[in-house]
Amino acid sequence: MSITFGNDIFLKNFELENLKEFSEKNVWIEVQTKARKLKKSTCPICKNHCLEKCIECDSCQYWYHFKCAKVSRYHLSGICFC
Repeated sequence: MSITFGNDIFLKNFELENLKEFSEKNVWIEVQTKARKLKKSTCPICKNHCLEKCIECDSCQYWYHFKCAKVSRYHLSGICFC
């Protein structure tokens, strides 16, 4: 699994598998879970992390910035952007 950090000027792409040999099994499972959540919190449109003013797509569970998705914070659930 590869993680892309859109806002990090020092690390753009990191191969998570490189850490597996240094981790215990239960720790490795937790790292993978956190990495999947981190990936889903990166806006697919602008590739930056969604830290505020964002909305989650009900279909793919990715997060989008309001501006990127062209919606406001007043939209209700049931919205799909993918």
